[in-house]
Amino acid sequence: MPSSPHETPSMWVFGYGSLIWKPGFTYTEKIIGFIEGYARRFWQGSISHRGTSEYPGRVATLVKENESKVWGLAYLLVGDDQIAEAMDHLDLRECTLGGYTTFTETFYQKDKEDTVSVWIYSATPDNHLYTGPETVEQVAHQVSKARGFCGHNAEYVLKIANFMQQHLPNVEEDDLYTLEKLILKNLEQMGFTVYLKDHVFSLIENNPDLEYGENMALHNGSLQAEKTSNLKPVPPLQHGRKVRVYGTPECEPENHLFDNASDDETCLICNCSRMQSAS
Repeated sequence: MPSSPHETPSMWVFGYGSLIWKPGFTYTEKIIGFIEGYARRFWQGSISHRGTSEYPGRVATLVKENESKVWGLAYLLVGDDQIAEAMDHLDLRECTLGGYTTFTETFYQKDKEDTVSVWIYSATPDNHLYTGPETVEQVAHQVSKARGFCGHNAEYVLKIANFMQQHLPNVEEDDLYTLEKLILKNLEQMGFTVYLKDHVFSLIENNPDLEYGENMALHNGSLQAEKTSNLKPVPPLQHGRKVRVYGTPECEPENHLFDNASDDETCLICNCSRMQSAS
């Protein structure tokens, strides 16, 4: 896919899973669009990013399906440095750790007739993490309890659904939205409230018996209380429920959580100010 020898090399990479919100590499441009002849299915196991070998998570892959489309983002890489950085990152993330293989396909840009050839990472049935066809109920059950070093498996699915709802509200994807509803229902039954806004994701444990400074973490489906020194409790929500943030006590820069219904301008997790987080 590189350009001719006399031009600056360039290529496009298609993201339809976590690459949508966290590419992890430098790029020149990104555009919304789709590829044809495939469906997005959560039939790839994850024993690193979103699960463990004891309790694998589920992540997206592509399954051939006539008349279907998969929407996402295409990232333009320009120059040897951008391409090398992205390929090194993605080969480790998607192939070595994820079990994916690569191929190219035609990408159709939203609301335009323009097309580009994109580099795609997808799982095939011959890799050991491929689960094969599962019902949305089976996937939802697994996703609701799995967690890997990148975070809770629910975050992965819900952020894809959130992207679709925000940028492509008129596009139908029944499998994804049914899965989203089932995961939210499962988490509610487990005693969690989901917070997802502007790519900030938190699970909140609705447990009035927790002491301040305790963080309820979900590990392979079982709840364990972890003592933390700097976790700030979320203010009481409706009906006077006391809640606690589920997550790490220190935020990543993009994961600050603020209570917009309060005059408090500090992050509910790491206590930084709203102004500091924007800098």
